[in-house]
Amino acid sequence: MASCPIIPMAVLSGAPSREEIFEYLRQMHAVGIDEIMLYPRKGCEIEYMSETWFTTIQNVLDGLSALD
Repeated sequence: MASCPIIPMAVLSGAPSREEIFEYLRQMHAVGIDEIMLYPRKGCEIEYMSETWFTTIQNVLDGLSALD
């Protein structure tokens, strides 16, 4: 499948588990989306720049790497 030229913006809402993140990324990959743009926003349940924030971001990176 050809890569999608669209890069969707994604907000980390709630406190997604590693498994939920991986499943979300697999679903995106299944329709040809291999990149996302994460951005923080006011009201996010995960405190920006906290240890949990960085762990969650690492889970996203790991999930993207697992798609290759």
